[in-house]
Amino acid sequence: MRQFSLLSLLLIVLTGCVATSPYGNFIENTTAANDKKIADDVVKKLVTLYPPASTRFDLQQATPDFFGTTLVESLRAKGYAVLEFKPEPKIGSVDNADSAGHELTVALAASSSPGLPLSYLMDQAKGSDLYRVSLVINHEQSLNRAYQLQEGTMSPAGYWVRKE
Repeated sequence: MRQFSLLSLLLIVLTGCVATSPYGNFIENTTAANDKKIADDVVKKLVTLYPPASTRFDLQQATPDFFGTTLVESLRAKGYAVLEFKPEPKIGSVDNADSAGHELTVALAASSSPGLPLSYLMDQAKGSDLYRVSLVINHEQSLNRAYQLQEGTMSPAGYWVRKE
């Protein structure tokens, strides 16, 4: 019985590690000027780590929020190639069938040099004016920075933290 309990606990812990965490912008009521300021700061840091003319980022999430679209535009303005996220249609779905109802084959374009997967997360510490931006690059490396809202303006609250 003790081994079963220990095994169950271990499986629960491992399941938590395997589960994918959500990405995107989870900050409500942010201004466009502050989102742009953070996006420009993110791109400025990426330029120091990855050469723009020879790096492609493959977004791993949709970017419907202002921060995401500004980030994509800023990356492209600096010279990065950006492959935006487009979910693959499921086999047999309406989006994947022709007018006669026949299933279409989904073919992915082969790329000579695959890009670096890129995801972002923006969130806020509950009940405070501290915000966090986290980037995950190539499924391994993360970049994090805290920001503070002071008098309506977003400013960095510390240095970039890089985990390899």
